[in-house]
Amino acid sequence: QVRIRDHLFPAPREQELWVEASYGPDWRTPDETQHAGEGSYPTDAEAEAYSKGVLLLRRSARDAKLAQKLISGATVDHKTGQISLGSEQYSERPAPVTIRKLELKIGAASKGGSTVNSGTLFVTLPGNKELGFTPVENVVVVWATETIDRWSLQVKQEGIVIVDAPVRPEGKDPFKAGDPLNMEIQLEKGLAIPEKATHVAAWSRNSVGTSALVAVRISTDSDAALNLEDRDFAIAMEFALMAELLPSPPEGLAECLLKQPPALTKKPFDDILLKMVAKNAVAMSQAIADLGRYMKPFVDAAKVCKAQLNIDSAPTNQHDEEEPGGPTSLAVWEVFEKALASLESESIAYKPESDLVVNGFGIFTELDAMVASCVDDHRKLMTYSPDTVGGLLGTLLSALAGLNPLDRLDGIYSGEGMLDWMD
Repeated sequence: QVRIRDHLFPAPREQELWVEASYGPDWRTPDETQHAGEGSYPTDAEAEAYSKGVLLLRRSARDAKLAQKLISGATVDHKTGQISLGSEQYSERPAPVTIRKLELKIGAASKGGSTVNSGTLFVTLPGNKELGFTPVENVVVVWATETIDRWSLQVKQEGIVIVDAPVRPEGKDPFKAGDPLNMEIQLEKGLAIPEKATHVAAWSRNSVGTSALVAVRISTDSDAALNLEDRDFAIAMEFALMAELLPSPPEGLAECLLKQPPALTKKPFDDILLKMVAKNAVAMSQAIADLGRYMKPFVDAAKVCKAQLNIDSAPTNQHDEEEPGGPTSLAVWEVFEKALASLESESIAYKPESDLVVNGFGIFTELDAMVASCVDDHRKLMTYSPDTVGGLLGTLLSALAGLNPLDRLDGIYSGEGMLDWMD
């Protein structure tokens, strides 16, 4: 903005870029052409699109994740070989919300149910200069409910909007590059909490549209000793594992497991991974034993649900229905029992870079695939998805139970192009 005679007027923040977008790359050379003349200069809409594209490319030079997104959407012209980046999908969205934490104290309502005693949702909006996003105008907060479809968890809005908070920073530009905006959104005292609500969710909104919904789980007494981020990691890991072993679960099984104490948390699994990449027999032997101890609480929880739901038997995958009695025809409970027996057997033969045999079962390929999804080529832990690793852990358990390992990888491991942590 510029101030003229005590009045504020909109003005371009990037002056040279604005001129170039409006008059073309040769704007420094006079051409005696009228701007509104016949087809000489870009239209206002074309100038705006050009400006956004340039700002987006500038940011991608500093932001590796954004650069990767742009490259993943790139196309190559068959005739000229020119590479085009599909950036339009990143240029018009409002900046996404990140939920840092939720502080919520719950009380009982006079007519039953629960209400908010006190509540604050801490969110962050990224600095918006050269972000490739249009400015955020509001942050919307709602109650949300977790739903289950087989082994897929989804969070959907439950009831009406509870807060529609305008973005009003105090004395600063909230969209200054490198200056994220932290907001504390208060939840009204006495606000009724829907009976089915499991999360508080939020998204950003502006004249263009909305960002994706993000959510944080409402804490309960049983969560007191467990970080909510760890709880979400464990649930994702456990459900992905079960989806690999039992794609079509018996009715009520997923819901029952969700009520059990989360077992497959991140920190102990990271410790196991670090032992696995040490490339020596002692560390690998310890890692295999630790993996057995890591899995046991989850296996015990699965047994509890099996007993509660009176489940006699269930195949490990849909393929079993086509070939009963085949090499993969084991109930998921048998897979757990046999895999734990192998992990606890102390019968391990390990040759770095080539072989790993546990209780007579060769599992090098499965272990390699799982570990490679979690560590880089320097054998350092990287950010990994529990959804991916959980499925690979299920494949590893299948191999430890004596199932045919190569039939269960479904193209995840091809032997080529993977990070070979054993090299």
